[in-house]
Amino acid sequence: MTDYYKGTADPEILIPPYTTRVLVPFIASKLPFASDTSINIINLISMILSLYILYCTLVFYKLPERLIYLGCCLYVFSFPTFYYGTVTYVDAVLLLFLFLSFYFILTDSMIFLFLTLILGTCVKES
Repeated sequence: MTDYYKGTADPEILIPPYTTRVLVPFIASKLPFASDTSINIINLISMILSLYILYCTLVFYKLPERLIYLGCCLYVFSFPTFYYGTVTYVDAVLLLFLFLSFYFILTDSMIFLFLTLILGTCVKES
């Protein structure tokens, strides 16, 4: 998809269901790197932002600082972080949108939740 958005690939290479996951390949096509590298950079940024949203969520619950850092460490050294952070899939960005959705529900920010859900469906259809 990224190569298609860059204009360097035929439309025949578009195979469903991957043609409905448009947000990450579209953003990756705007970066000046190879397609895989661009998606991996987006994944890395998404994982870092997910960690920050997790931190904000744990602070929202007014947990002790020690538990907040333990929760963040558990996330950093968990399977999703190692797996989604190293493969060229859109799942790392999906995790970011899940974390954002949960945070916006907690903070009762329904407009941001609505926007997050709309953009989240552009990340992955399921």
